[in-house]
This record gives sequence, C-alpha cells and structure tokens, in this order.
Amino acid sequence: MKIKKKLSVLMLVIMVVFNTTSLNTRAITKADQSMQDKTGQPLASYWFPEELLKWNPGSDKDAKFNRGTVPLQKRIKGNKINNTQSTEAKVVSLAIANKNTSSTPSQGENKFENYNFSYWQYIDTLVAWAGSSGEGIIVPPSGDLIDSAHRNGVQILGTVFFPPAAYGGKIEWVKAFLSKDSNGNFIMADKLLEAARYYGFDGWFINQETNGLSETEATAFKEFLTYIQNKKDGNMQIMWYDSMIKDGRVRWQRQLNDNNKQFLQDGLTKVSDAMFLDFYWYYTIQWSSDGTSYTALEPKKLENSSETAKQLGRSPYDLYAGIDVQANGYDTLTSMDADFNELYPDKSGGALSTLFPEGKEPTTSLGLYCPSWTYYSSQDYDDFLRKENRFWVSESGDPRNTATQHPWKGISNYFVEKSPVTAIPFVTNFNMGNGKFYNVNGIKAGAMEWNNRSLQEVMPTYRWAIDNNRGNLLKASEDYSEAYYGGSSIKLQGKLNKDGSSLIKLYNSDLKIEEDTLISLTYKQNADSKLKFALTFDGSSEIKYIDINGLGDAWKTAKASLADFKGKKLNSISLYLSGNEIKDEFKFNLGRLSIANSFDKFNLEKPKNLKVEDSKIRDNYYATVRLTWDKVAGEVQQYEIYRIKADGTKEFLGATPNNAYFVQEIQRDGREKDCKFVVRAVNKYFEASESNEAVVSMQWPDYPVPKAGFEVSTRIAAPGEEVILKSTSSAASEQLEWTIEGAVNDKSTDKEVKVKFEKEGVYTVTLKAKNIAGENILRKENLITITKDGQGGIRNLAINKSAEASGFTNDGEAPSKAVDGTVKNKWCTTNDGDKWLVVDLGKKSTIADFVIKHASAGGEAASMNTSDYKIQISDDKVNWNTLVDVKDNTEGITKHPIDFAAARYVRLFITQAEKGSGAGGAARIYEFEINGVEAEQLSLPKYSTLKSALRSKVYEAKDALVKYNKLPENISKLNSQIDKAQALINSEDSQSQTIIDSVNSLDSAIKEFVASRDKADFSKLQNLVNSIESKIKDFKVGNSVGQYKQKDMDDFNKVLTEAKKILSTPSALQEDINSITDKLDRSFAFLETKQIKEDKNPEDPPVGNPNNNNGNGGSQNVQDTVSANEKEGVLPKTGSIIDNTVMALIGIVLALAGGSIILIRRKQKM
Repeated sequence: MKIKKKLSVLMLVIMVVFNTTSLNTRAITKADQSMQDKTGQPLASYWFPEELLKWNPGSDKDAKFNRGTVPLQKRIKGNKINNTQSTEAKVVSLAIANKNTSSTPSQGENKFENYNFSYWQYIDTLVAWAGSSGEGIIVPPSGDLIDSAHRNGVQILGTVFFPPAAYGGKIEWVKAFLSKDSNGNFIMADKLLEAARYYGFDGWFINQETNGLSETEATAFKEFLTYIQNKKDGNMQIMWYDSMIKDGRVRWQRQLNDNNKQFLQDGLTKVSDAMFLDFYWYYTIQWSSDGTSYTALEPKKLENSSETAKQLGRSPYDLYAGIDVQANGYDTLTSMDADFNELYPDKSGGALSTLFPEGKEPTTSLGLYCPSWTYYSSQDYDDFLRKENRFWVSESGDPRNTATQHPWKGISNYFVEKSPVTAIPFVTNFNMGNGKFYNVNGIKAGAMEWNNRSLQEVMPTYRWAIDNNRGNLLKASEDYSEAYYGGSSIKLQGKLNKDGSSLIKLYNSDLKIEEDTLISLTYKQNADSKLKFALTFDGSSEIKYIDINGLGDAWKTAKASLADFKGKKLNSISLYLSGNEIKDEFKFNLGRLSIANSFDKFNLEKPKNLKVEDSKIRDNYYATVRLTWDKVAGEVQQYEIYRIKADGTKEFLGATPNNAYFVQEIQRDGREKDCKFVVRAVNKYFEASESNEAVVSMQWPDYPVPKAGFEVSTRIAAPGEEVILKSTSSAASEQLEWTIEGAVNDKSTDKEVKVKFEKEGVYTVTLKAKNIAGENILRKENLITITKDGQGGIRNLAINKSAEASGFTNDGEAPSKAVDGTVKNKWCTTNDGDKWLVVDLGKKSTIADFVIKHASAGGEAASMNTSDYKIQISDDKVNWNTLVDVKDNTEGITKHPIDFAAARYVRLFITQAEKGSGAGGAARIYEFEINGVEAEQLSLPKYSTLKSALRSKVYEAKDALVKYNKLPENISKLNSQIDKAQALINSEDSQSQTIIDSVNSLDSAIKEFVASRDKADFSKLQNLVNSIESKIKDFKVGNSVGQYKQKDMDDFNKVLTEAKKILSTPSALQEDINSITDKLDRSFAFLETKQIKEDKNPEDPPVGNPNNNNGNGGSQNVQDTVSANEKEGVLPKTGSIIDNTVMALIGIVLALAGGSIILIRRKQKM
C-alpha cells in the first residue's frame, strides 16, 4: 500500500476544466451560445458568482424551462427485510446526474440513454454534482432531476464548487461569494436561496477547495452559512464538505473535530444541516517527524466524529462518511479493504467495519461520491441496469439476500427501503423516464426515442423480492419493449408451471382505505394464469388475498374493491400469480398499478394562453419551438404535447409537468403550410380527452428548394472496387438525379448508389436534388481517383502509429491514446505554451483528409472542444507546411478534406485549447484520424485531369441531347463531336493540347446546339387528327335527319387533308402546326353543327366557309358563324347563350388577331 503524507485532492477528471477563465466569463459558454442560437434549446443553469448576482429569472429566457414543479412527496420507512438494515442512518448520493456542467438540455432530449437513476428508496438526498472552472461553479439541479427526486420523496441539492487553484480555482471567486452589501447582508446567500425557491429544489452542497485563504475567509464562511441557515425555508438543507478548516487552509480531516466542527455547529447555533466527510476515514496514521514513516493508530475517526457531534447537540447521522466509487464502483471496497487489512491485520470486517459495526447501528450516515459510475462505466443500457441493481440491492438481486463473499454487499444490506406511496390516488405505469417509443393506453403515440426524468414514476420498493413455489421460476426486470403508458413496464419472465405460484413483493405503502377505494392492475401475458392482489393492513403481517380477473384485448385491466378494508391503512402491495398451464418462456408485463377512490373525479380544463414563445426554423424545413401556457387548476399529472400532421393524425412530441416545453427539432410534414401543436392536460389517473386540449399554430416559410449533398465512402479506389455514394440532401428533396461520370452504371435516382470504375483516372460526381419549388445541383469535380495504388481504398493511416506530444497529464492520457482507434481514451495535456501532437506514419504516404474527435465526441462538455488549431505536414519534422487552419471551433467532430498531399509526419498544432482559455486550458483529443493510402504517389494515366474535364463536357453534351428537342441534323452534328471527344478520352496517345481543343470545340458545339431551332411538336395536332378520324368514320352523308351534306363533308376534308400534309412534313414550322391545329379544331366543331336536324330547312344555304382563306386565316369562319346565329344568340361550338353585341365584338377581335398572326408569319418567312 502506498500512503502519502499529504493526500492529494481528488482528480475530478470529468467535471473540472483546466483553464483560466476570467472573472467576467459569461454564464453561458460560447459553445452553448452557438448551439442555442442555432437550435433554441433551453439549457440548465450554471453560473460564476458575478453571473448569479446578475441573474434574474424574469430576464433569463431559459429559466421557466428549468423549474421543478413536482412537490416533495411524503415518504415512509419500510419494515426491515434483513437484520442488518438501519432505520436511522441516512444516505446521500453525490451523482454526476448530468454528463456535463454545461450543455444540459432543460427537459431531456430525443435520445434513449441517460443516467436515469431509479433506486430512490435507498437514498435520502441527491446532490446534483457539477461545476468546473471553465463553465460555472454554482450549478442548480436540472428541472427533470428535481421532479424525479421529489416524486420519490427525496430532497435534491445544487452544487457550489470552488476548485483548487491547480484546476482553475480563483481566490477572487471565493471573496466575491462572501461579499456583503452595505447593510451587512450576504448577497450571494440571498441569491442561492432565490435560485432554490424559483427552481424548486431543496438547498446546496458547498465544497470549498480553493487554497490560499486565511482565517478571515474561514470566519466569513461560518457567518455566511449561519446567515443562510437563518433565512432558508425550514425544509431546505445546506451540506458542507470537509475541506476548509478554521484557519482557512484546505486540509481534509476525514472526521469531525476541532478543526472543522464550527462549520457544522457553533454553540447553540446550527451552521450547516450536514457535513460530508472526506474519504479516508477508515484508518488513522501518525507520521514520524521526518516524514519518512508512519504508525497505524486505532481507526476511530468515525467513532470520535460521532461523539463530537453528540457533544455539539447534533445527531451523528448529520455526518456522512464518504466513499469514492467513481473509478471502481462496487469494487471500490477491494482496495479499501486491502489498505485496512495491511494496517490492521488483527481486525476483521474490513474498511466498513468502522462505519457499520457488527450488531450495532451505523456510526454515521453514508455519503456516496459518484455512484453514477454504474452508467458511465457501462457497455450499454442493459449493462447499466444490471450494475444499478448490483450496486444498490445485492449480488443476488434480492434485497432480502445480501450474503456474498464480495466485500460490496449492496446498499440494501445497510439501509431500510423507503416509499413515497403515501397518498391516494397512487398510479404508476412503471415508467422509467425514458423509452424507445411512447405509448398511451397501450397504443403507440410517438415512435422516437426520448428521455425526460420529469416523467419517471415510482418504481417498486423492492427490486426484486419474489417467492417462487411449485416449479415457477420467474424473474423481474425493466422492459423497454413493452409499455402501457410511457416507455417501459415491469417484466416477469421465466418458467410458469401449472399450479405453480409466485409472490412478487412490490410496494411499501401508507394509504388510508375508503369505502370507494379501488385497486387495479393493467397487464399482458402470453399464457393463462390466476392473479391475486396480496395486501397487508394496519401493521399486520397477515396477507389478504383478493382474486382479480382482467378484461380487455392485448392489455387487460383487473379491478377490485377495497371497501371491506374501509378505515384501514394499506401497508404493502404484492402480486400473487399462479399458473393454469405450463409455459417455459412465460412473460407477464405489469403496465399500470392504480389505487384510487372512485368518487374522486379530476376533471380538468384545457390549457389557456397557449402560445409559441419562440421558434428556430432551419432550411425552411426543420423547426424547434418553445411553447408556454397557463397552468391548469386541479390535479394535473402532466401535460402532453402533440403535433397534428397533414393527414389529421396526432404525433406525440413529449410531456412535462411544467407549463413550458421545448419541442425538439421536427421535420415539416410534406408541403404543409403551418404546423399545429396540441397541449393536453392529463389528470392523476392519466385521463385526458379532446376537451382538455389547446391548439396553437406555427407558420412555415415558403416551401424550400432542396439542397443537394452527398458523401463518398472513399475518394481513392482501385479499378473494379466498389465505391458507395450516399445522399445527404435536405429532406425537402423529392427527386434525386446522380451522374457518376465514367462509372459502369453512371446514372441513378437512388439515395445510395454503389458504383465501380473499370479504368484508372479521376472522375467527377454530380447530384441534382429536385422538388416542386426548384432544384439544386452539387458537383464535385475530380472527386474520385481510380488507381492501382488505391487498392482497399482510403483508411486511417494513424491507427497505432508512433505519436509524441508537447506533454500529457498521465499515462492514461498519453499521445498514443489519440491514435488507438477509439473514443474511450484521449490524449490530454495542460502543459504551458504550445500544445502539439505529432504522428509518425512510418513512411511517406498520400493523405486525403483529417478527422479530429474533440472533447464532446468523448462525452465531455462542448465548451472543452479544441478552439484554434492547425494541421501541418512534414517529411523531416523540422519544416512544416500548414494544410488546415481553424479558428473558433465549437464542434465535437471536425472533418478536413484536402487536396491529396504526401508526407510522413503530421502535426496537430493547438493555439487555443478551449474557449476563453487563452494559451492555457487543456487539450483533449479523443482521436486524430489521418486518412489516406500508403502509396507515396498515385500513378494515373497521362492527362487524367484534362480527360476528366473533357468527360464532363461529354456528359454535358449528352444531357443537352436529352433536355432539348432539336432537328435531326443538329442532333447528328452534336453526336459527332461527342464521338470525337470520347475517342480522345479512350486513347492513350491523346496529347494535352488536343484534349484542351476538344473541350473547347465540344463546348462551342453544345452552345450552338442549344441555340439551334427546336424540332416542332406535332403531338397536339396528331392527337386531334386521331380523335377526329375516330369520330367521322361514323358520320353518314345525305339529306336525312342525322346525316351531313356532301358539300359540308368535302369542305371539312380539305382542312383535314391540309393537316395531314403538315404532319408528314418534318421541317414544318411550329407556328404552321399551331395554326392548322386551331383551324382543324374549329372546322370540326363547325361541321358538327351542320348535322341535319328535323326543324332545319334542307334548302338553307351553308353558313360560313371553313376553307375560306381570305387573308384572315380561319377567323372569317368564326365571324360568319356568329352572323348566321345572331338571332339565336348561340355560339355553335359551345351552345352558350350570349349577348349579340358581345358576340359581334368577339368576332372582330378574333378577326384582327388572326390577321396579325398571318402578317407575322409572312415577315418571318421573308
């Protein structure tokens, strides 16, 4: 064991930023401000002292989204389920509940995974541990944490963290914090209380570890704590960390003694509500005067601390003995026991024996530092859930059975479970506060992933206590694949035996039963079983069984009256399940448990003053929205937010108990012009209807022209190798048109295209994205290089190559960690001056691009991303050529494509590690990718780039042939030029000037082709002729009713013949085609009016002459027709009744127009 005389300060690697942020740093980091400007995302608060002094919730646009609205629920202590449990001692958890101090969304986000702590029954207080010198040192808990803690009856504290100077701490921060106004008030104390009251949390954890202070500041701190103690609400608490001692120095005592007791109690005056003792309380050593050796003394720090607390008139359970589990979780005790056993070989029980003496109550309470290890160390979410159960419950997974050879027995071994099931109605859907979908009454309402701890409900008190009998083998777990309401349920799974039974202990409770009290269970199962509620009342251990039988389809609901137990207190709730059949893979899901009084009706009004407070619209197609509304009076469980889609259906967007909600980015539903949002008030029974809904609309801008975009799997490949192109075009793209020049399959309309190239060369790719609003073209010239040197394509040349740097913090953050192919490790340095990382590729290689994964790519705050840097190459590590120069970066992953360059050494040269850090700060690089091929040069056919330009012209010419309808001779002429160009491309003997000349010639030919006369369009005339011929074949010539006179038919056939003649003339002008089409149409309409009717006089002369070509085209026929029908006022083509004068005017206008057209034609022919 290595014991140092002066134990160093705990390295808060995740939370601490090594920089020199000035006293005037903004309350929001530059990275967060940049993100918020783009997205509008509300963020949880974090402050420096001077920023908190300025803070006003009325002017903080995010403040309303950060409020906790769930009141602190009363809870009860359960009965001991093993003899080692304490009912008096308490537990505080200092958890990194939010991954970073900055960048924390106020109300969760659209992703499944997060630290959703749910073993609230084992803790009394949660400290939302946070704070860093680069982001903020005063950090309230986020609103979703407040709600989750309070629903489970747990107090929650914010953090005030003054870091050591080595990690950016500043004495001026401490002095600003302790400053008074002219009336002697501690203004920061008042601001801390204001923040706690506004946001709805329960106090503060204060950790002062900044060195260089004196007894003056220590005395001021004691006064500060006393001041806040006198002004805080009765249910608030202030917890002090064992660091500063009475003379102002930072000296961790690991016990309560004369050096620090005045920060807990001063005579009859309470100074703090609790104290968290530093971690090494389980042994006591005395160093020799020369500091070279030590002697182990009796390990009585906690025992002495307990006595000191009692002497001060305080409970020893106001002291929390800290255990740091951040690094090793439930394996932490292994190293603690090793130290203890080395120092005290004659003692048994290990390190915890001084905290939990056998057969006695705990010496003090327990403080856990970073039990969030369960989440941050896990491989996946299932691993997190397993670790949580192992950490808090036991190795067996049953809190009644904590026996194990492992030193960590589980928290349930030491502390009795506590329950917030103390009021009716009690309804839980076993919702963990996150999900991969969102169900409402068993029906999927939302399909996206989500996480919002405000929605977490009360999980079973016992996880898991199951008694299996007569062959049943059931186990319980959380199930994210099934949910009745929310995103999860409880799953019982295993073997079901016929007549086998399982008793599942669920909740401790303290509920007064009324005559109308009902208990119900909503469930689903894949085999037949008998169900009973197993309940206990009024402190009795006798179980009362109530048979239940569910009704429904997939999800069944079983209800039972508790009227027989009126006036009694319901103390425990269990489920008894027995099998009616054998099922080896039995599955039973608990979807909802409800205890309610049927006479209680929670009718809610719909929210009022619903409005879109703000929105951010991106690309006219994506939007984020801030919604606010007035709170609804009554028993509101939550508000659900929906979107009404274009087809009228509703899509679930999220829910909150607050009256403000941020809608994360949604996509426009097709071409909708506005987006309607619905806010629905849901009561404590999770009941809602359309009468509880309010609606508000947001207008979309004009429908956007799409934006084309794509990425390529490799820019270098060998002939015959597959290259994958993926469209990243905007969602407004309705059609895609790819042109992959030179590829075997060079055209596509798919989103993803897989192509091969047969010949070496360089090739251009074009993507056109189209929709009703327009089109956008992205062209990447010479994007793909095909060469035999490109075998296998581009890869990361830096993996596991030799790397050196300007410095590194420790071996775990050495330069090699930046080139190990994973973001689980990083290179980190805090060295003064220039910061750099050099990678030796081993030989000169061709580089295509760089990818840098900065701090946030590894899960750290975006404010820690590298701000200013250069990427340089060299062949000798002396002379460096800069290829990339970046300023003001805020992104977590940056990609830097370059023109191909060959080098052996690559240097990442950092000029500003973090925003606001100047030359200081910490460089954090999780991965530095150098992508390329090992070949020093890429061998290509001669003039490949010139041929690529000529190939592009060939494609341009081919596109022109498709786009334009030209005369055959012009098409032939352009095709001839294309053939010549293609021959040059395929020839190995082509000369550079010849290729250039061909590019110019083909360009001229394309322009000439586009400007040439369009080929006439005969389709309308052809269709008309076909239609008329199909009709007139049934016309009969004669003088009887229903027939046509021979002269009328002859006159019409002349026009039809003229039309057919033009159809057989390929060089006909479009205006001639249009004219005869119009003439034929009118002539046929006129012919149809000449059919002999009964009331017609067969001797009447014909009206008009469709073949009259008197210089006015066909207009005269219309005029004559009008004149002949003046008496009837009928147009022969339509039969419409019209005023005679108007008809005469129409005839004149048409006659003049027809004459003008003929004159224009004649001029053009001249």
